[in-house]
Amino acid sequence: MDLDKKALTPAKSFKKCDMGILKGSAIALIIAVLIIYFKKNFSNSSQDGIISLNSSYDYIIIGAGSAGCVLANRLSEDPDVSVLILEAGGSEQENPNITIPVASPTLPLSKQDWQFKSVPQKKACLALHDQRSSWPRGRVLGGTSSLNYLQYVRGSRHDYNGWSAEGCTGWSYKDVLPYFIKSENIKIPELHNSDYHGREGYLSVSDGTATPLNKEVYARAMEELGYSTVDCNGKSQIGYCSSQETVQNGERSSTAKAYLRPVMGRNNLHVSMNSHVTKIIIKEKKALGVWFVRDNIKHEIMANKEVIVSAGAVNSPQILMLSGIGPKEHLESLEMKEGKKKEYQRKIDRNIETFSILSILLHPKSRGTINLKSADPFDPPIIDPNYLDHQDDIKTLINGIREVLKLGDTVTFKKIGASSQDPLELYAPQCESHTPNSDDYWICRIRHYTYTLYHPTSTCRMGSKDDPTAVVDPELRLRGIDNLRVVDASVMRNAISGNTNAPTIMIAEKAADMIRNINSVTSMREKTDKL
Repeated sequence: MDLDKKALTPAKSFKKCDMGILKGSAIALIIAVLIIYFKKNFSNSSQDGIISLNSSYDYIIIGAGSAGCVLANRLSEDPDVSVLILEAGGSEQENPNITIPVASPTLPLSKQDWQFKSVPQKKACLALHDQRSSWPRGRVLGGTSSLNYLQYVRGSRHDYNGWSAEGCTGWSYKDVLPYFIKSENIKIPELHNSDYHGREGYLSVSDGTATPLNKEVYARAMEELGYSTVDCNGKSQIGYCSSQETVQNGERSSTAKAYLRPVMGRNNLHVSMNSHVTKIIIKEKKALGVWFVRDNIKHEIMANKEVIVSAGAVNSPQILMLSGIGPKEHLESLEMKEGKKKEYQRKIDRNIETFSILSILLHPKSRGTINLKSADPFDPPIIDPNYLDHQDDIKTLINGIREVLKLGDTVTFKKIGASSQDPLELYAPQCESHTPNSDDYWICRIRHYTYTLYHPTSTCRMGSKDDPTAVVDPELRLRGIDNLRVVDASVMRNAISGNTNAPTIMIAEKAADMIRNINSVTSMREKTDKL
């Protein structure tokens, strides 16, 4: 027996050793894969290091966000020009959650967020802390495209035709559609052959469907109410549309990842992060360069051709006002250089949650303001969206809520146990004095539980030369100042019918052609002009 046991021992030892080798190999393989993944996605490459800057560049772009990254890519395509893009924040690779779509809720209030808040509201947000609304804005490469919920929505053709009718020549739907197509790399199989979508652009757009409920419940319920399933970025936006998202291979496709990273090695493109622009240098009504602070050191860089402000709908007007361009009385009250009088406007989506559906006010009539808190460029601006100031906004939201409640009464929704009963009624004690489901009840709910979908626009709106509300002309040139443009969501004539990331990218694509004086979409127009 002893001999038999001894004879068996080497075999057992061999099996244990064999299993140990296999486990060790598997662990080593996993570690190797993780190392490659993190080096690819989150390591600080030499491109992210502090670079030595030139004393001047042909183009200086302020803000590496949804528009700025596109401009940096397209302008540096010309090897004969030099481009500098300045970003107040750091690398998007510093936060792994930026890459993961489902981690989007963790990004507001992170280091990569400006963490803006509105002033206390008088007619909205009454149940929120201090009656203030949070305004997340991206302070990172990719800007808010690195923080958003990845929705790819272009808006309605009527939005752009409206811009054109109001004096924004060259911005009709037929004018802008080719630039949407140019930017896009559609990953949704059933849309590959659509004339409304592109397959050669930098920006990946994928199907956001995550559950069979989309087709089996949501689409069928909408059909009961008379709405067919549509491609909301196609011919018509009226109907039910599954989510289209800026995602590639399961990862966020921000403009930093899609547009900037692939070209950061170009010799004529410099990217300077953690660079807070304090002022645009303007002399004799001409933009000459910028001042910015990096590592507590003030830098002055000159622009040979243009300064392009792409800091977003909040920061762009702030930077202009810090540079002496803005409402005259406001600037004088801060004892700043007298500027050109402008009407700064903004528009914002608002939404109220009922069931798990959002009723969104896309075209509010209320108007708000963005002002400087002080002449200190490091002070946040004063944001007053003036939510629900116009009574028509309340009426529109009530109509939207009534439409949403109809979904709960459809046969399809009832099959899964859904109903039109208000699931949040018990959590709205401020409205208990009103009859449930009455207009007064919903007005109370709307005014108390208002919040934003984070899509501010039109703070530097474009318009014709005789439009007193316009800050930039249809070429996006700042009126009255040479060599200065604004290119981002702030130039939108009016808010579009949807999320603003895709339209902002389109604006940057179109602006790049205008700046370079080229037409890169001639061949596309042969198809799109017929749509």
